[in-house]
Amino acid sequence: MFFFLTNALAAAPVVIELPPREPLGEWAESLSLAGLVAGVGGSGPHVEVLDQGTIWLIRAHDGAGHTREAAVREPVRAADREDVAILAASLLRTISSGSPPAARPPPVEPPPPVAPPAVTPPPVVRPPPVATVVPVAVPVIPPAAPPPADPPVVVVAPPPAPPPAPPPAVPPPSPVSFPPTFAPPEALPVPKPPAWAVEGGLGVGVSLRGDAIPAPSVAGQLAVTDGPVRVVLRVGGSFPARLTAFEARPDLSAVGGSGGVWWAPPGVAGLDFGVAFGCSGLLPGDGLGNLLAEAVALPTATVGLGWRARLGPLNTIEPQARFTWTSRTVNLRSSLNGDTVLSPWNVELGLLTSFGGVGRP
Repeated sequence: MFFFLTNALAAAPVVIELPPREPLGEWAESLSLAGLVAGVGGSGPHVEVLDQGTIWLIRAHDGAGHTREAAVREPVRAADREDVAILAASLLRTISSGSPPAARPPPVEPPPPVAPPAVTPPPVVRPPPVATVVPVAVPVIPPAAPPPADPPVVVVAPPPAPPPAPPPAVPPPSPVSFPPTFAPPEALPVPKPPAWAVEGGLGVGVSLRGDAIPAPSVAGQLAVTDGPVRVVLRVGGSFPARLTAFEARPDLSAVGGSGGVWWAPPGVAGLDFGVAFGCSGLLPGDGLGNLLAEAVALPTATVGLGWRARLGPLNTIEPQARFTWTSRTVNLRSSLNGDTVLSPWNVELGLLTSFGGVGRP
């Protein structure tokens, strides 16, 4: 690992094209470590990163038409971004060193065989004929000259065997996508929701006031989502709840609407914060279903906290806690108990399910 990083820092930076929504400031240190620089790739060697939801596709181009790819999970931490930068530089370095082998030189023709020189056989010495011995003078025959020495035998080496035929050309392997070894996905990737979408929601819960018994509540909302931010319009109300400070057992119900913004921090999966402002109408009753007075409209401010979990591409479920404060004081007068100031606080614990997702991907 150290040798590869040293060479990457010594080479000229290579352009890597990140997804459009990635903050370049968070990538600067990781790209510098791998010898890369963020930009738009041209015709030369460069690396292209494609955002395919929770999986990113890293594609390295060597400038000569060859590519190599690898798939990784979407980075969320600095260590993940460093791994992506190092993998991108490794892919580009691998594809740059994979040039085809040089062609073998043509085989050298063996020299023509040399014919051995003709060998002259030694003269054949025939024995003299046998004749009858006659006392005559026999001429002295000089000894025959020794035959000439045999010429040296020329050994002709067999022609060298032809060099082995070069192996058949193997086409370069096609790019194969493989998951990186440092971050294997643990489960099938869930399709990423649209960058912005319109979704609806329904919620049920229980309303808790300091001066009344708990009462069920319902709500409906319409939201526009853009990444981690949601703009929410909500209407809802609580069923009549008996006021505990009165002997006559009157009850109090509420209905209202609000508009606000909810934000999901990128660092903590599922956590959801929200603030909203609106108006609420309080409806006092006699406990028998009859209203004691007209609705009292009150400005409200709400702070919410939730944990948003995704059930599918277009469906989420979220437990929520909402704290609502009214900015006006309301007195309820009874002939038995006199004037009583109603509590300005209301806490609602509930469960919200959202569905939809009509927007651009």
